[in-house]
Amino acid sequence: MDLLKDQMLPNARDLGGFTAGTESTVTYGKIFRSSAPVVPAHANAIELAGVKTVMDLRTDAERTGRPLVVPASATVTHLDILADEPDNAPVSLGRLAAGKPPIAPDDMSPTIMRETMAAGYRTFVLLPGAQQRYGELLRGLLEADSTPVLVHCTAGKDRTGWAVALILLTLGVHYDDVMTDYLDSASQMSEIFATARAKVLEHGGDLDTLEMALTVLPEYLDTAHDTMLSEYGTLDSYLVQGLGLDRDYREQLQERMLRPATFDNPGQPRKVAP
Repeated sequence: MDLLKDQMLPNARDLGGFTAGTESTVTYGKIFRSSAPVVPAHANAIELAGVKTVMDLRTDAERTGRPLVVPASATVTHLDILADEPDNAPVSLGRLAAGKPPIAPDDMSPTIMRETMAAGYRTFVLLPGAQQRYGELLRGLLEADSTPVLVHCTAGKDRTGWAVALILLTLGVHYDDVMTDYLDSASQMSEIFATARAKVLEHGGDLDTLEMALTVLPEYLDTAHDTMLSEYGTLDSYLVQGLGLDRDYREQLQERMLRPATFDNPGQPRKVAP
């Protein structure tokens, strides 16, 4: 049972169950992802899942506009991924989640918004402040008594999407499976951004353009992944040179987050049941 998802925390899911190599799977109940928990029911879900650490990737403005509601048993770590880039497209997700129209140039179109979002994913990889904070996030997963951990931003799809991709790739999960998890957020966006869509329609805005910011597309995550590889060559080099992690970080995280598994046949599912 996915405790967060079953408790109606939007875009929430357990990252457990993904196969990592041929002999391991990601342990259930260690790492969760979601949108921002902002109502008492969300806090109840977090407490039920036993979450000890909540990693909030939002900007200060987003946190002020929609304060977290978490149980007293959880420690909150603020990691503003975009503190150095306030004009980047993903920052506007805070406005969208609050039901406010995005700030965009008059000539904004679906194509330009799509390109802008992809550019935002490049900043996740290359922005010094983003590198520092993603490094802090990953390093925090090794801290004593930090897990279970919940990682979120506003919608839990962009900044969280890259954070989760890094975690799963570091654990040895195949990129195709990382993409599958990333795209699972698409079905949640209609509910999360319902107010934003209504506001845009009310003011005669271009909903097609807005959709490029509200959805997840394979090319967005591909942009971050390709940028990492083109700039650093390998994931290991990015973890060490870009994020400042120890050279044995991957082994440490895998030891903590993976469990042995045996598979009956080569066609076993990419994500196994608890």
